[in-house]
Amino acid sequence: MEDYLKPYFKNEGLDIAELINDDFFLAIKLCYNNQLYVSSVKLIVSFIDSISFVVNGESSGNSFKKWLDEYCNIEQIDILSSEMWEHRNAILHITSLDSNKVKQGKEKRLIAYVGGEIPKTVIELAEESQTKYFEIMALIRVLQEGVEKVLIDLNTRKLDLENFLNRYDLIVSDSRMLNVTYNQKS
Repeated sequence: MEDYLKPYFKNEGLDIAELINDDFFLAIKLCYNNQLYVSSVKLIVSFIDSISFVVNGESSGNSFKKWLDEYCNIEQIDILSSEMWEHRNAILHITSLDSNKVKQGKEKRLIAYVGGEIPKTVIELAEESQTKYFEIMALIRVLQEGVEKVLIDLNTRKLDLENFLNRYDLIVSDSRMLNVTYNQKS
């Protein structure tokens, strides 16, 4: 199998932005554009798991929240990294809005939505029920800005490229899947 990085080498060097786009954001956008919004959010939180592992070298809630806090201005969409972690736990594990901490009242419930502003009356009811809303595309933009900051840290050597790539090699991807054609004789 040809080295999966080969197509990403350009005259300027390795195009990590294109690599991350192809491995993660293409599928997120495909789901989003086909109105598969829950699937899109599942892929988004899976991406955060992956990028936080690649950047921090560990896979845990602390790494997930650390990446969001360090690289993403998630507060601009009025959510906290701890709330996103609990949303991740609920939506990935049981396709629910309520993780154990949300049920216990320790974190607020997050609900993803698409479109314009939520009516004020809905927001008031949400505040009473310890619920927050976030617009999916706004979250995607925040995450893309986070990736841009990662790229800056790689370019300025704040992050070690070799460690980054060694951990990236451990990530599974559609572009690295083995496709075998099976021809059954009639």
